[in-house]
Amino acid sequence: MISSADAVMTAQHRNRINSEIIYFKNDNTYNKSIPVQWYSLLDVLNVIGTKKVEYFSLDVECAELYILESIDWNQIDIDVFTIETDQHRDKIMSFMKDHGYKWLTHLTGDDIFSKHTG
Repeated sequence: MISSADAVMTAQHRNRINSEIIYFKNDNTYNKSIPVQWYSLLDVLNVIGTKKVEYFSLDVECAELYILESIDWNQIDIDVFTIETDQHRDKIMSFMKDHGYKWLTHLTGDDIFSKHTG
């Protein structure tokens, strides 16, 4: 089952997921919550010994802005983003601009941003 944080999911997105639940109802994971271990991006980068990311693709079913807001921008350097912007596009566009990113183009449901370099 597809799921997302209730706090960030729009009614439109919830309706789409509910229609998919009907399709997948016979799946043995239907309507079950499964706890998983999670790590922050900074935790993962520390383990691999870098703070630099050349390309980051972000598609987390309506929680993109929430994820962007959780990044420690003073410790992580990301060059290029592809971000699903079907939901909260105006807020994401503003957020990325405020964090020094230039909008490059829109692809079906996604926007691409590059860090200003000069």
